[in-house]
Amino acid sequence: MDDEGYCVRCPVEQGFILTGGRCICDSSKGLVPSRDGKTCICPPGMEVGPGGVCTPILECVQDDDCSNIKYCELRNNTCGDPCVKWPCGQNAYGTPNNHRCQCKCIEGYIGDPNIGCSPTTTRKPSPSDFPRPDLTVNCLADGVLVDIDLRDKNFNGVMYVKGHSNEERCRQAIDVQETGVANIDFKVQFGSCGLFHNDGEANFILVIQKHPKLVTFKSQAYRVRCVYKTGVKTIDVGFNVSMLTTAGTISNTGPPPTCSMRICNSNGEDISRAEVGDNLMLKVDVQPNSIYGGFARRCVAHTMDDDGENEYLVTDDNGCATDPSIFGEWEYGRQQGVLTAIFSAFKFPSQNNIRFQCNIRVCFGQCQPQNCGGVNAYGRKRREISDASSESGMDEIERAKREVEGNVYTGQLREEIAVTSNAILTIERRKESRVDLRTGNSVEEEVCVSKIGFIIALVITALLALVAVAIAVSCWLMAYRRKPKTTGPLPHPAEFPNPLFTTPTPPLTEPAPDYLS
Repeated sequence: MDDEGYCVRCPVEQGFILTGGRCICDSSKGLVPSRDGKTCICPPGMEVGPGGVCTPILECVQDDDCSNIKYCELRNNTCGDPCVKWPCGQNAYGTPNNHRCQCKCIEGYIGDPNIGCSPTTTRKPSPSDFPRPDLTVNCLADGVLVDIDLRDKNFNGVMYVKGHSNEERCRQAIDVQETGVANIDFKVQFGSCGLFHNDGEANFILVIQKHPKLVTFKSQAYRVRCVYKTGVKTIDVGFNVSMLTTAGTISNTGPPPTCSMRICNSNGEDISRAEVGDNLMLKVDVQPNSIYGGFARRCVAHTMDDDGENEYLVTDDNGCATDPSIFGEWEYGRQQGVLTAIFSAFKFPSQNNIRFQCNIRVCFGQCQPQNCGGVNAYGRKRREISDASSESGMDEIERAKREVEGNVYTGQLREEIAVTSNAILTIERRKESRVDLRTGNSVEEEVCVSKIGFIIALVITALLALVAVAIAVSCWLMAYRRKPKTTGPLPHPAEFPNPLFTTPTPPLTEPAPDYLS
């Protein structure tokens, strides 16, 4: 194909190139074919730049490319909050406008808001200050719920989680005069608004702001704290926004864990009986699994009698299997949040039932694994963080960042609970006699039959025997009736006498032997 034909059928100006006799898009420039394959385009999020090369689409290159309350950050060409880039001074608040942060001193303070504001010499309490509301904290499995009684019929403002006022699920506008409702339920779920449970504790700062738009000195802030390991009394301490360093906390305890253990088949379904050698599963479930994780240690197999003789230790104090050929190591399912161990059904010689009793260690989040012969079994606690001083000095932004980065679940032990599983009936597997390949002798195995089954089999056998005897007698009678009555020789007419019973008229002379003649 000549150059003129190539330019017509494979236009270079549209990003096509000829390779191996085929006209394709130039991937070196980042081009991909369109849906109809007739043109070459850039992937989503990119545009054609100089030289026809696909380049990323920039969010902005100057402030005017952003909205009025944003500015253009030239380092990464993205729009950002100007009040974060240029924060206001102490005792001042900022409002983004015209791509910059407009700072003002809060009410009752004077000075340069960009540097810092100082309180006036005298400030009378404002008559519009609202009374401190009554708050009750409810620690739930999926988050924290705060019941707020505003006690102010003229309240018209907002409440939000500090640092997340721009997120819809982290703020709530309240107008008591319009709705007529002064009791508010403010809920924050785990994983949102910077709320995580770490070391059995979850906390955030709730800001109640009477002004519908501005943060003023009249705003109140409360540190809401939930503890999921020990009982903590409720403490109501209010403080202003400018006093957030004051140790004011509203605390409560979370729901206690509940543990259950079931013997199931290999598919996780509950069973009531099994044969020796069947593959079964022991399943441990700790609820609520969004908060707690579990680990089973020192599991003992019992019978229903529990006389102390029929018991067998299947896992030791570390949670490791004592005999992996019978009882496997524990495994943790992240999606279901349950512990499972596969084992072969067994029984004690004197009993046909079996159940398990385990000590369940309840951890906050996922328990840390214990190495059992090269296999991870979940159980050992994570080593506690020793540098408590550096942790206490970390600001809230760094703390939240570290929590998000995977330090949410610490595996700290909450308590240990003894749990007993359901009991199942185990019977021996029925097998035919076999030959021992080592000795060549026939090995007979016992077959257990119930009394009712034995009696039924015996009655059926007797009936069959009677039927067989009746059939034999009937056959003999039929054969006897068909037998002829006479036993002598058949009669002969006179002209043809029977030679066996007649004597010839002249007696026959006995021939002489040949040797005499």
